[in-house]
Amino acid sequence: MSVYLLAVGIPLGLLVVGLMAGRLIEAAHLRSLDAREYALDDIGISNLDPQHAADAVEVIGYVDGQAVIAADRFKVFLSMVRKFFGGEMKSLVTVMMRARREAVVRMLEDAHARGADQVWNLRIETSTISRQDGNGRQTSAMAEVHAYGTAVKLRRR
Repeated sequence: MSVYLLAVGIPLGLLVVGLMAGRLIEAAHLRSLDAREYALDDIGISNLDPQHAADAVEVIGYVDGQAVIAADRFKVFLSMVRKFFGGEMKSLVTVMMRARREAVVRMLEDAHARGADQVWNLRIETSTISRQDGNGRQTSAMAEVHAYGTAVKLRRR
């Protein structure tokens, strides 16, 4: 009986610890993103490249931001369960969302440091990184996001 409790209790305990630690880290990261996005709210972003407005701006140049965010063990466990039954892996959606937001914020911080008012022609590229053990089971999941664009400063008339 005690061997069974150890065999089940330890992995279950580790999952609970992973869940709690992952939630705390994720909540802190989301609060940090909210504050940084608010501080950079004065920089406009557009996915368009308005060539007709080229005489109204000073082009500062290429700016970018990259982020790789890893999922905690509990999210990896939930994604394995979801993969078995099929459907959207909601546990990993927040990982992609956090990586996207972090990459865009880093790009905006780069633009702000260079004196930009706006970032034009925003592009976002994503990739997923996962590791499997020798049996083909997923053991980790990470999202990589690269956000880039052209920083510009509006000419005041």
